[in-house]
Amino acid sequence: MALLMRGVAPELREQRDDSEWHRRCDQLFVFGSTVTPLLLGMLVGSWIFGTAAVSLPSLLTGVGLVALCLTSGAAFIAAKTSGPLSADMVRYGTASTAAYLAGVVVLLAVVYWLDPANVRALLVTLPAVAVVLASVVFGVGGVVAARQGRHKLWFGTTVGLSFLLVGLVATLLYPTIYPVSGLTIDAVVVSPLALNLTTILGLPVLLLVLWYFKFLYGTFAGPVDGEGYGT
Repeated sequence: MALLMRGVAPELREQRDDSEWHRRCDQLFVFGSTVTPLLLGMLVGSWIFGTAAVSLPSLLTGVGLVALCLTSGAAFIAAKTSGPLSADMVRYGTASTAAYLAGVVVLLAVVYWLDPANVRALLVTLPAVAVVLASVVFGVGGVVAARQGRHKLWFGTTVGLSFLLVGLVATLLYPTIYPVSGLTIDAVVVSPLALNLTTILGLPVLLLVLWYFKFLYGTFAGPVDGEGYGT
């Protein structure tokens, strides 16, 4: 439902020339855009730590994902606009980056204290510590790049933060795939034949998708100005 609100609200907004209608559609868009990563983060948190869907670790994971989405969105908008809006995005992005990094620290502290799914020992391993330190470096580097007006570099650091988050999830899960049941990767992995066929059949589709995104972002390259898309 949150995804539907996020996708439909901008289209509905253009159907009526009414300020109250526009305000309601904007609220639906913001609601859907916020709740979607929150619920996805809660799902991931409950999966990793083997807790209930609504628990302190899962809630903190959801809030952290919302902050990361805000950071990425602010960096992208800053790179695609200019003037006061771009400056506002730098301010919002800086705040959301700080919130994300602080949230990661609080989450790891809570998880270390509660020790759900016996992950406490994993938090002090070299891979986990390296991912956390790299996240701090990327976050601080992104803030510096944003304040220097290097918005594309800033957006690149947010992409790095996203990959590091996935890396942290993988570090905490491996070698299990579902901590609640204790299933391991070796127990659930499919045969090499199926994996090879999926790779071969999926490669053309992947190349088509990559070409489409290259075409799309090439068509709408450059920041948005008063006359439309610039160069």
